Amino acid sequence: MDMGHLLIVASADHENGGISFCPASAFSSNDPDLLPYTGIPGDGDPNPELGLRDIKGDVPFDPVSENAFTFSLDLQACTGQLTGRTQLDIKMRTPRNDNSSVTFCINRT
Repeated sequence: MDMGHLLIVASADHENGGISFCPASAFSSNDPDLLPYTGIPGDGDPNPELGLRDIKGDVPFDPVSENAFTFSLDLQACTGQLTGRTQLDIKMRTPRNDNSSVTFCINRT
């Protein structure tokens, strides 16, 4: 089953110990099923997780298309840095707050 309505967010852990959340503007995609997610109006969370919202509903898995989507992420917009080591966590969250994530360790010189 392909789970739909996922929220795709990212955060960066920096080598100096700081954490930054990637703004919605750091994400880009031409996929018609992915829309920018800029948060809930009136939400006062100082560290909101923003990104992309998968607007396609749950559908059976299709081995031909693999139900894939693509997006790009501007690392400088996430980290505020051009160089250095960063641990980037990309999460996919369901509306019920079930999470799946992957961590990338990136060294930019």
